[in-house]
Amino acid sequence: MGFRVTEIYFLNDVTIEGMRTTTCLIIIIALWSCQNKTEDLDKVIKPVYEGRANNVRLSIETTDSLLAASFKWAAQQAMSYVHNGSDPVGLWYEAALPEREAFCMRDVAHQSTGAHLLGLAAHNKNMLLKFAKNISESKDWCTYWEINRYNLPAPVDYRNDKEFWYNLPANYDVIDACYRQYLWTGDVDYLQDTTFQNFYQHSMEDYTARWQLGLNEIMLRDRWINTPKPLDSGDYFHIARGLPSYEEGDLFKMQVGADLLGFQYRAYLAWAEILDLNGEKDKATEQRSNALNLKKYFITEWLNDSSKTFYRAHFSDRGFVSKPSQFLLYTGIAHADGQIDKEVARLVNFGKTNIESQSYLPLILFRYDQNKEAYAHVLDLSSPGKKRREYPEVSFAVIESIISGLAGVEANAASKLISTLPRMSEVDQQLAIKNIPIFSGEIDLTHLSPATSILLNKTGEAISWKARFYGQHKDVYVNGKKQKANTMTTDGALTVSFIELMVRDQEEINVSVLK
Repeated sequence: MGFRVTEIYFLNDVTIEGMRTTTCLIIIIALWSCQNKTEDLDKVIKPVYEGRANNVRLSIETTDSLLAASFKWAAQQAMSYVHNGSDPVGLWYEAALPEREAFCMRDVAHQSTGAHLLGLAAHNKNMLLKFAKNISESKDWCTYWEINRYNLPAPVDYRNDKEFWYNLPANYDVIDACYRQYLWTGDVDYLQDTTFQNFYQHSMEDYTARWQLGLNEIMLRDRWINTPKPLDSGDYFHIARGLPSYEEGDLFKMQVGADLLGFQYRAYLAWAEILDLNGEKDKATEQRSNALNLKKYFITEWLNDSSKTFYRAHFSDRGFVSKPSQFLLYTGIAHADGQIDKEVARLVNFGKTNIESQSYLPLILFRYDQNKEAYAHVLDLSSPGKKRREYPEVSFAVIESIISGLAGVEANAASKLISTLPRMSEVDQQLAIKNIPIFSGEIDLTHLSPATSILLNKTGEAISWKARFYGQHKDVYVNGKKQKANTMTTDGALTVSFIELMVRDQEEINVSVLK
């Protein structure tokens, strides 16, 4: 009888008393001479790779070594930008070009979910409060686009209240980010704190009116409204005070960007939910009506009749422009019957773009069931050879894309509901995530395959779990016991089977669509 080593799987680097070494798992295939056959242990044991970063509770274990490496890099990179209260601005993380030592509105809104998952809920709240606090009539109901570590508007973007850089989608984007932070944390300050409430109301009413962003005037508005007079076309603080888009390719000719409409739509919906949770039902209904009317207008008037795709922007010199935009599906304003496939296809074939735009793509593509393409973007964004991957937005977006995208984790504090959906492309791929911060505690989630999930509740309270799986299944198996499944469709129009269960604190439940 004899044996031989056939494969060595390297798992992860560890440090022991200052010495860096590599742990490995050795799979031994034994040759049993008496049976004259090889035991196929590859079917019995799979290599498991850790994605673990120092000073981060969130971690993953997976059979995918590339995914583990992406997660580990992203967590370490993101945490390298975190500042823990020694600066005048308080708790913050970098959300702008790194050398600026600052955080800007768009980046914070986009990075906030990834930051929450890394345990930075207090940082998010402090930064979002800084934006909310600094809204003022003297700035035409803008706040500071970018705030630095000294708790001052970043000089690169601000000279005085009349001369500063500002992208108009930002107020709306921040409102949506605040509501999403409530959904993850359950922190009622996002609903009731007077600073936040003041920001929401002034943004949705006074800001919208001052910049003529209402539905009946936005396409007729003067591009140079509220800019300094006389206008100095060579001064960025003049021509960029009120950019009608996050797209900054042509500061002079763009009249309206589709993303401005998209984030306004998201803000109407977010504010409606906030009003509803505060018991202001009539106002909430009004805001939902505003959102619906804006979306109806967009899908009717911003559709290219020849290509049947949506326009990206309107320019004063050449009318509508038909290039794709990641913000159309990100905000949901382009979510219309018969149009989704076309818009998704444009994102799949997005082509060369800057890394800021690309950082939005994996989460969007996961949500619209383009899982292989989304996964490829995760690996590309975190690749060692990727230019500008050190831009802070990238690492935070990768974290969100893995947890909310690939693992399909969503939270709703209002109903104490957690939803999951394994989006792995390979049937034997496994993903275990530990210490996901949700509500007042954490959960552990394991996707043993695209067909089986296990959730451990460590939140300190009972929660609801909507366990979702691709495909139409009559039944699911809860800890081995058959129960009837329900069905729904995803944003990408695929059928999903699900069951909603109550999970007590410290309880672990296994749900599968396999017998």
